Amino acid sequence: MDLGIDHLVHSVDWSVYSLPPDRRAAYRRAVEGRSGLRAPIDWLEAFDPDAPAQQDLVAALARERISVDVTLIAYDGKLSPPSEGRFRRNPYLRSFPELRDDWTRCDDATANWTQNDYRRWQAARPKLSSWIRRMADGGVVLVSGTDLTNEWIAPGEGLHQEFELLVEAGLTPNQVLRMTGANAAEALNLDDVGVIAEGRRADLVLLSADPRRLISNTRSIVWVMQGGEIVARGAPRP
Repeated sequence: MDLGIDHLVHSVDWSVYSLPPDRRAAYRRAVEGRSGLRAPIDWLEAFDPDAPAQQDLVAALARERISVDVTLIAYDGKLSPPSEGRFRRNPYLRSFPELRDDWTRCDDATANWTQNDYRRWQAARPKLSSWIRRMADGGVVLVSGTDLTNEWIAPGEGLHQEFELLVEAGLTPNQVLRMTGANAAEALNLDDVGVIAEGRRADLVLLSADPRRLISNTRSIVWVMQGGEIVARGAPRP
C-alpha cells in the first residue's frame, strides 16, 4: 500500500509472508530443493484465508480501492491433471494452432508432479475459492482476466471459462458481470465505459440469453459494438 500500488494481478502472491507466522518455517523446509511449480501445493496447504493478516489485507484493499484481477484460469489451466480436458482439449484452441503446438511441444508445467501432488493440489484448491469470496464479501474491487500467456488459455474463450470458474468459486453471475464492466472501468480509471448509460461510450455486447441466469450465456453473442459501430456478428466458433 505504501508503494502507491493501485492494481494487483493474481488472487494470491505465493509469498511466505502471506502465510501464518507459525507455518512459515515448515513451508520453507518443505519447498527446499523443490521445483517452483510444486511449491504452490505446499503454500496453499499452509495458507489461511481467514487469518487476521488476511482480514487486514482485505480491509486495506477495500479501503484504498486497490483492484485485484484474480485469474483463476491461470492456476487451473496449468495445474490441472493432463487427463482433465476442460482446458487442454478445449476445441477453441484449434483457432490458435501456434499457441496449441507450442504448449504441446513443451513440457507441462506439472511434468514432475506425482499423482499425490495432484491430489494434494485438488484438496487445497478450495482455499483459492474461499479467498476470492472473502475479498468479494469484504468490498475489494475484483476484476476478471485470464493472464493469457499461461498454458491452455484460449484467447476469448478463456475469459468465458474464467467467468464459469468465478461462479464455481461462489460468486454470483451478477458479481462476475460487474467485475467485467463497472469494476474494470474503475480499475482502469475510465469514466466513459463500464455501464450502459446515456453519455457513455457505446462498447456493447448483445446476447441472446441472460447471463444473470446462467453465466455460460455470455457465449450467446449476437453482435459486438465498439464506439457505436457493430464490428462483429455472431459468436466465435471453435
